[in-house]
Amino acid sequence: MRKLLFILTTTVLLVGCNPILKTAYGIKNPKLTTTEKTKEFLVKKKIEGTDVYFKNATSLANATKGNFKIPAAVFYNKNGQEVVFRNSAKECTNDINLFLENIATINTLPTKESLPLNKLLEYVVDGNGNAITINKNADAIVFINWSTYMGSLNKTVFEWTDIIQKIPNDSDVKVAYYLLSFDLLEKWEDKDLLVD
Repeated sequence: MRKLLFILTTTVLLVGCNPILKTAYGIKNPKLTTTEKTKEFLVKKKIEGTDVYFKNATSLANATKGNFKIPAAVFYNKNGQEVVFRNSAKECTNDINLFLENIATINTLPTKESLPLNKLLEYVVDGNGNAITINKNADAIVFINWSTYMGSLNKTVFEWTDIIQKIPNDSDVKVAYYLLSFDLLEKWEDKDLLVD
């Protein structure tokens, strides 16, 4: 009897958690939107940074074939390789010096088999559809992956903007960061690939 009760409880929780998670974290079903609306979202949340978008639905699909997902902060070294970095900004937010020490060693950190920076740059553009140019002087390049439909789960990655913005202007360590929206855009000609 206990075993049956355990199985039923587990089944109910697994089947029934989706609405609970959506409610608890404010997650919504993805809808078509515009770059203007995503910018309004960032302004409302007081998130500063360079906002970038996928060129089209095909680019989004290609980028997410591997382990490139949301919400996430993806760190690249000068060679354009994704590196294994801290899991959360909370580990760094209290000590900017610790963060700078860690970033200074980014080229020696283990790399991941994932989407290389040069390939990612083929998939993304700015709000006007122009190619993104990475600052060549940057020691680290960070893509903060987010979307308007992820609700409060975005908070975990937006914390990285806070720590990066604390880097003093005269620091020897330079970090370029980009806010990569995973929102589905109305202007995509191939949007019907993702939306029913």
